Amino acid sequence: RLTSTLIRSFLVLVVQINTPAPFLPTALRSYTRNAKRQSLRFLCQKLWIMRITEKYRKALQIGQRLKITTKNREEIYQQLNSKSYFWNSEKKKWEKIRTKSKPPTELIKIRIWADARITEAVASELIEALSKNGLRVMNCSEPYQCYPPKGLESKVYIDFVKNPEESNNPKNGDVVLRGKKK
Repeated sequence: RLTSTLIRSFLVLVVQINTPAPFLPTALRSYTRNAKRQSLRFLCQKLWIMRITEKYRKALQIGQRLKITTKNREEIYQQLNSKSYFWNSEKKKWEKIRTKSKPPTELIKIRIWADARITEAVASELIEALSKNGLRVMNCSEPYQCYPPKGLESKVYIDFVKNPEESNNPKNGDVVLRGKKK
């Protein structure tokens, strides 16, 4: 009985914080009807699914204007990004960027973050492997030891450049995913 009361109190708090008002009565009715069968974790997951963030709510509004039909968060964010909309978390709004993108850099920047005992060996193997595949090392840092609590790890920064004859700058609007042009 005490556990049930605690769960109900927690539920009311979670519902008030994370869900819009229309979902409140349904969530409470659902809980009281199925209290014996549902665990607290399942219930919290159920309520988390109903949570609508400000970013998502505003994405849906812009998506309606742009005739974007998907309701999936990641898909709508990706479609807005492809239409030059980007989320400004400080201003809490989607902004349309009207400037054209500059061509991408020819540099390939890699950070290796690993156990301090193997960082240098991994870096040298990576340099050797990528050099065989047509990349040239422009810069390689000395290992930087991480601050505690990660004090036994270190980082190495390596900059590669493609050989100029292999360079192919994509045009503005091209989408490159996992090395394949869409």
